[in-house]
Amino acid sequence: MANFSNVHSMSKRLTKPPLPRAPKAPEVDHSRHKQLVGQRLRIARESTGMTQTAFAEEFGLTKDKMNHWERGRNYPAPTFIIRIWERFRIPADWIYLGEVAGVRHEMAESLLAGAREVGEEFPELAPPPAEIERST
Repeated sequence: MANFSNVHSMSKRLTKPPLPRAPKAPEVDHSRHKQLVGQRLRIARESTGMTQTAFAEEFGLTKDKMNHWERGRNYPAPTFIIRIWERFRIPADWIYLGEVAGVRHEMAESLLAGAREVGEEFPELAPPPAEIERST
């Protein structure tokens, strides 16, 4: 019968030390972020002068789907955000992150004016006025 006691002690010496753990990612409040994205989406829609129904129809969606997105129940589909860019030149960076760099001056003014209106409930949406100058 073979003696496996040496094999076991040898396998302990051959195992690699564990890899260090990556630092933990910061906690994200996804429900709050969905609300912010929804508010920006609403502001973007209102800046076009369209109702929720008309905007939804423009993109082949239902009013209920638009309502869910604007209320922050779900994130809007990335393909929808791309189509908003193609149709109105409202960048995904603004909808997802609130960045107005690259937005046409008139559109930036409209978006930021809408953001200031809801700034009391969503202070994260009201950027400083200098943002308009930097975005032109």
